[in-house]
Amino acid sequence: MTPEERSRLRQQIHRWQVERRQLEGELLRLSRRVLVRGSLVPMYKACNKGGCKCTRGELHGPFWYLSWSEAGRTRMYFVKAAGQGRVRAAATRYRRWRQGRVQLVKLQQLILGGLNALEAAATRPVEEVEGAG
Repeated sequence: MTPEERSRLRQQIHRWQVERRQLEGELLRLSRRVLVRGSLVPMYKACNKGGCKCTRGELHGPFWYLSWSEAGRTRMYFVKAAGQGRVRAAATRYRRWRQGRVQLVKLQQLILGGLNALEAAATRPVEEVEGAG
């Protein structure tokens, strides 16, 4: 690796580190608020009372549920109308948290890969170092 290539790689690593610090800051800000795992999904239901419109296919709803996966099963929790805004916001923050965490792992892998390449480029056999001085 040429000295110019090593310099460019060091600069790229620095840019990744800046991006990582910004992402860590965002994750820390998100962690100050409540996070809720899952997504709000609308559901329509039939009451099956005789003569009701739902018996003709016009279902009642939407009713909003928080849906998430747990131990390989889908779980559902009914969310009252008064709490839908708060639950939706907390679920959105949770998704941003998870996406940010994935990005953080990828950035760290890039940084480590770059550092490994710099190490490989800078490492010399002892005979080469001993003879230089």
